[in-house]
Amino acid sequence: MKITALHTARLVSEFRQSLPGARIRKLRKSERDKTIVMHLEDAHDRYSLIFHFGGKDSYLYLLDGFYTRITTTNFLPQLLDARIINICQIDFDRVVQFDIEDDERSFKLIFELFGISSNLFLTDGSGTIITSIRKAKLDLKSYRAPEPLKLANPLEFDVENIMGMIGSNSELSLREAILKTFAGIDEGMLRDFEEEGSNVLDEAVSKIRPETIRNILCNLRKYCADFIKPETELSHDPESESILLSSDGDLQQYSSISDIFRQYAAGQTLRKPKSTIKSSLAGQLKRAIKKDTKKQAKLEEQLGKAEEYPDLQRRAELLAMNLHKAGRGMDSIELEDVYSDRGGVIRVELEKSLTPGQNVERLFARAKKLKEKIPGIREEIQFTKDRLERLEKLRSELDRLASDELPQELERELAEFGIRPPGRGRKAEPRERLPYKRYTSSSGEEIWVGRSAANNDILTFKYARKYDLWLHSQQTSGSHVILRRPNKNHQFQKSSIVEAAEIAAFFSTAKKSDSVPVIYTEVKYVRKLRKGRPGEVLADRTKSILVTPRRPKN
Repeated sequence: MKITALHTARLVSEFRQSLPGARIRKLRKSERDKTIVMHLEDAHDRYSLIFHFGGKDSYLYLLDGFYTRITTTNFLPQLLDARIINICQIDFDRVVQFDIEDDERSFKLIFELFGISSNLFLTDGSGTIITSIRKAKLDLKSYRAPEPLKLANPLEFDVENIMGMIGSNSELSLREAILKTFAGIDEGMLRDFEEEGSNVLDEAVSKIRPETIRNILCNLRKYCADFIKPETELSHDPESESILLSSDGDLQQYSSISDIFRQYAAGQTLRKPKSTIKSSLAGQLKRAIKKDTKKQAKLEEQLGKAEEYPDLQRRAELLAMNLHKAGRGMDSIELEDVYSDRGGVIRVELEKSLTPGQNVERLFARAKKLKEKIPGIREEIQFTKDRLERLEKLRSELDRLASDELPQELERELAEFGIRPPGRGRKAEPRERLPYKRYTSSSGEEIWVGRSAANNDILTFKYARKYDLWLHSQQTSGSHVILRRPNKNHQFQKSSIVEAAEIAAFFSTAKKSDSVPVIYTEVKYVRKLRKGRPGEVLADRTKSILVTPRRPKN
């Protein structure tokens, strides 16, 4: 399988989630297997970074734990116990750079994933080459990245410029023009991106309305942005060898692109490590707990800064009392602290371009803003604590299991956090189908749609949370639709509610109407009718919106 620039971007996103701050405990090389193994460790986890550079393809991927299954020799001893500071992709190409530091020096470890021409460079902090696994050009003393790709970056592009580039290929189909214009996109991804039943990509560019092309380009950019998010599940099509966004189809699903690369590399030199469902779930739980622990620490840091608002307010009041001492162009002023029993002076930072009166208003406004943030931050901290508590409880339940047989309730709870068993080894037995279809709004919120009348009840009263938004076409039969809040205090954009309402109208008996009224309210205000038929509910505190039914785009 050929690794693309978009695959590399996803890989770097996953690395950034786990590896900054980790220390290099061992770095080994197997010349026979054309493989480099790097053991990494942080306060919570151990990892193995594997670089396979033999054969026509090259792979870079991450494993949980220390990998020791091949015979290796010591490699790059100067990096032992050094710490990874940052990981980046160079020029949206198949090049990954690790910034590494020890107590005295800094290094760059650069992986070039160019198949048979793959290489690894170690340079000092200034870019001077120390060594490489394949000989570089004789006159190359400092590392120089390959020439930037002439193709466009599908994550960052100006729509109007790309419209001009595609317009210059008017004789081609839009599919061919997109493949010719963008880096990292292949035929399989375009088929996955294309709306079901639509053939617009196969039409000649000259025959498609510019507005249609513009919308397709914006949706393609969103598809690629979702693709590189480390929390997004992926699927792999073995026929086209394409990596796609996870779907409801029969394709194998993966939680990381490393899992896919590992499978391909295992078919060449590395034996696929034995992995059980239980150990895979334990690894996913560890990563989720680590992520939320970091989030909680960041929120508590934000709370600490917000709780300093009284000090900012005091400085504003002191400045207001001493406006005659300040003037425009001053960057700070020292004032007597009349609020302190001990007296003394206090330094007030000023904005040079503002008058003293405007600086007072600015300081009061900042203090007010910090004060208003406190309840929301505290609520978010509590939400994160509750989530961590649930994750730790799930980890305990998982540890107590004697086999890979998961209780249905445990599997459902894990799925709420995006933690799912991998489909490795033997074909897994068919699992019970979820009672809803999943879509995503333009703002990234999940939209769940009930599959049937009976499934509507299960979706609304078992899967939806009380603070999620419930939608239904008004006075017509249809699916229950849930617009999921990422957290309790999340505020939906109007566009997200409109998109969910359009989906609710589409999955109703009024789907062919030009406009359909849709009601919505929070799930906690929806209750089951006594002796009602499946799907029949009563909703209070509803609002109504008029929309045109629209087929979901994803």
